[in-house]
Amino acid sequence: ISRATLNNIDDIKRKGVYENSRVFIRRSNEVIPEIMGLAEKYVDSKEIQIPEFCPSCGERLVQKGPLLFCVNHQGCKEQIVDKISHFASRDAMNIEGFSEKTAGSIYENLGVRNLSDIYKITKDDLLTLEKFKDKKANNVLFSIEKSKLTDLYRFVYALGISEVGVKTSKELAKHFKTLENIKNASVEEIAEINDIGEII
Repeated sequence: ISRATLNNIDDIKRKGVYENSRVFIRRSNEVIPEIMGLAEKYVDSKEIQIPEFCPSCGERLVQKGPLLFCVNHQGCKEQIVDKISHFASRDAMNIEGFSEKTAGSIYENLGVRNLSDIYKITKDDLLTLEKFKDKKANNVLFSIEKSKLTDLYRFVYALGISEVGVKTSKELAKHFKTLENIKNASVEEIAEINDIGEII
């Protein structure tokens, strides 16, 4: 096993897990190996330190409950690549051939920083990327073009709004009908929708 789940800082503390120690592992939900707790501590075992800074951009991390967050939303490479990858994913804009690796590559090599930059990418741009030949570049460009005509709920989901999954996006699209209506809706109007509370 090369990867296993430890949910957050509180989970690590509760389970008493140390670096360089043996742990109990079980299969969680039939798929993901989950660390259950400490099995054995060694001489070189040490307490896991709570990170203070984002390993991607170096910004100070903020703790909300048991979770750590990087607040550098506009400048953290990992967050931007994740947003691009999410935007292009199947349930969102469904841009075929646009993997997480491609998202990382267009960030690094093409200077893509905003979601709208995806629609400025040219064939010549794509051909400069590793493993991109004529056919793959054409397919990705065709898929980018096709994504311009999508369902409203897919676009809302693609924006990556915190706590807004596919189900909530569908509810918003069904209720408001147009993007303009969603943009102009008040907090109270949005909160009236099924399963959408004040936090969302």
